[in-house]
Amino acid sequence: MSLYLRLGSYLLLAVLAFGVGWKVCNWRHDSLQLAVTQAAEKAGEAAAVNIVGAIQALRPKYTTIRNEVQRETRIEPRYVAAECQHTDAVWVQISAAYEALGYPPLSGVGLPKPSPASGPDTGGNN
Repeated sequence: MSLYLRLGSYLLLAVLAFGVGWKVCNWRHDSLQLAVTQAAEKAGEAAAVNIVGAIQALRPKYTTIRNEVQRETRIEPRYVAAECQHTDAVWVQISAAYEALGYPPLSGVGLPKPSPASGPDTGGNN
């Protein structure tokens, strides 16, 4: 075979290989784009189904309004010193707490309750 015929056939083969490679590369990009598009459509459809289900699950809640005063009663336990029987150690702690608040110190078991006028809030012994 002649040299020119061989070079021509090699050149034609190279051009055909380049064209086939180019086409395969385009097919690969197209298939990737198609896969992304299909995944996006599936995700959109799933989201739409979830949203429709959530909207259908919403139900109005009706509340009857009565034109009357609602009263609430609360019971709160209160500390009453006259009903308590403390030990001497507890009386010492109570006396220290009174002194820390500015009241006069307590002295002994069964002490009388301090009068409200002697506290720091009413201007007693300050």
